Amino acid sequence: MINFLRSNIKSSLFWVFLYFVGLAIAAFIADILPDLDTLLYYFTVSFFLSYFLLYMERKKITVVGFVPRKKSDISQLLLGIGSGALMFTCNIIIIVLLTNLPVNYRTVNYLDLIPLFVFNLASAFIQEFTFRGYPFLTLLEKYGAWGAQICIAIPFGLMHIHTNMDIKTIILTMLTTGIGSLIFGAAYIKTRQLFLPTGIHTGWNFTQQIFLEVWHNRPDQHIHQVNNAFLLFVIPYLVIMLITFFLIQKYCRRNTI
Repeated sequence: MINFLRSNIKSSLFWVFLYFVGLAIAAFIADILPDLDTLLYYFTVSFFLSYFLLYMERKKITVVGFVPRKKSDISQLLLGIGSGALMFTCNIIIIVLLTNLPVNYRTVNYLDLIPLFVFNLASAFIQEFTFRGYPFLTLLEKYGAWGAQICIAIPFGLMHIHTNMDIKTIILTMLTTGIGSLIFGAAYIKTRQLFLPTGIHTGWNFTQQIFLEVWHNRPDQHIHQVNNAFLLFVIPYLVIMLITFFLIQKYCRRNTI
């Protein structure tokens, strides 16, 4: 045991593993004490874990890139929100055209969209800080882009798994969220800030939530009526994500500040 600790104590992967163990313990505590199961609780845990581990490396918490320092940071956030919204809109339009599913709308109180947006922004930021903050930056510096991407995509996907899911839903969830993690990671790698990935994450989730509120007969409620449903639902998502990944690689500029 002593030899194991001596050989791994300087390993970035070891400390990232401990970071996620800390988050798992926090989640276990929240299961026992449901009042703790809030975004603020998980952000607090992630923040202090990150602060402590970065302090041990003689780094400041701001190194992860979550504090806006110039106008371009806000521009990246807004660009990401618009891009995420456009991505989901294109995705759902393609699905409807391919499946010929019914489109029936219901009215919605537009004032309700304000707290919905705030919630999605906060949720996306906390998830990005948790996964693309300390652990992603640490792995990126040690193992490079794809090492960090793969290592973070797995726990990011597992976070979206629920006990009531069947095996097909679990596989689909791991696939889609894992690919989403690659997009968010690519945005972070190119900018070295959390603003663009947070924006994309927010735009996608917020538009999806609007879709859930407005669309009475949602495609996911009729997936069993469509032949080759898995391919018709997943392929548009893969195409949209591939195009987005290409655009991030080609046009996003690395932040040198």
